[in-house]
Amino acid sequence: MQIKIQKSCLRKLNKYKKKDIHRYRRILLKIELFKTDINNSSLRVHKLTGKYGNYWSFSVEEDLRIIYIYKDEITFVDIGTHNEVYR
Repeated sequence: MQIKIQKSCLRKLNKYKKKDIHRYRRILLKIELFKTDINNSSLRVHKLTGKYGNYWSFSVEEDLRIIYIYKDEITFVDIGTHNEVYR
C-alpha cells in the first residue's frame, strides 16, 4: 500500500526522531503494521466524526495518534497526542 506523508506531518515525525528515539521507533513499527494489516486491532483504526469527518485515525500508543485521509490513496496529515491533533 502506497502512503504519502504531508510535509507538516513529516516535520512532526522528524521532531520525534530528535527528541524521543524510542517513541519514533514505535511510530515506525506501527506504520509498518498499518501498511501490512490495516485492520489489526492494536491500531484501533476508526473514522472520525464532526469537523474531522473526512479523516481516519489509528493509535501508535495510548495517547499518540496518526490522522490520515483515505481516498484513492492514504495520506498521513498529522501525528501527535490527542490534544495536539484534535484542536
